[in-house]
Amino acid sequence: MLEESQIDNMVKKTVERWGRVDYAVNAAGNNAPSTQTTAAQFDLITNINYRGTWLSSRFEIAQMQTQTPLEWGNGKKRQKVRGSIVNIASQLGLVGRPDAPAYCASKAAVIAFTRGDSIDDADDARRT
Repeated sequence: MLEESQIDNMVKKTVERWGRVDYAVNAAGNNAPSTQTTAAQFDLITNINYRGTWLSSRFEIAQMQTQTPLEWGNGKKRQKVRGSIVNIASQLGLVGRPDAPAYCASKAAVIAFTRGDSIDDADDARRT
């Protein structure tokens, strides 16, 4: 199982090397049909696809909230932001597919928590 300390360490090492986290992309995937998936395999799929993405995003957001905002955008309208995160889910987070119910459920969870985080953190990401 992914541990918080592993993801926290990943973000800290990135900041040590580069000074900040401006962009992060969290992508993971693993699937199998329910009838061929044990409970342990289901836990592994959701651990990778959902928990791993959530933990990564959680620590990336926390780091970005501490950073000085930088100008972003083209043209006359520039915003100051602390960073951007892309959590890759799948169309299968919105629709089902044979042989992949755990995968579909985990990607739906990624979509849902990403929406929630974007609402919670949108104003803070731009605050100077």
